[in-house]
Amino acid sequence: VELMGSGWRKERRDAPLYNTWRNWCDAVAAPSIFLLKGLPDAVVLDLSPLRTLHQFGTIAQCLHERYPNSDILFSLDEHPEYHEEDWLQRPLHQLPRYEILWNFDNLTSSRADAKSLAKVLALDICNFPILKTRSSSIPKTPRVKPG
Repeated sequence: VELMGSGWRKERRDAPLYNTWRNWCDAVAAPSIFLLKGLPDAVVLDLSPLRTLHQFGTIAQCLHERYPNSDILFSLDEHPEYHEEDWLQRPLHQLPRYEILWNFDNLTSSRADAKSLAKVLALDICNFPILKTRSSSIPKTPRVKPG
């Protein structure tokens, strides 16, 4: 999804496209990828819709090795109050985001570079061995009641 800036609307104090896309990704158990257009452009990969709490760090490390210059915006150590059962049972909007960010400063790279990274990430993340070999105790789609 491409958003101008962060997608925040001052009039309504919300980011509906961002939230809708993130909820859809949660429903299909896929990471959400955003291209934030602005100065600088940024590609954000949100792993929280996967709901695989103990694999976030491993996935982030693999992505950082494949696509350098990334920043992890959330660490599980920052939120010890969230446990594995929270990640499997609570609605996504009640959970913190686990995001990986790639900044494009528009001086050494272009918006086309950001778009191509987003496309490559979308194709590559589907083929991650970690996500293909989920244990049977982790459902492929979340079992969360809406609301």
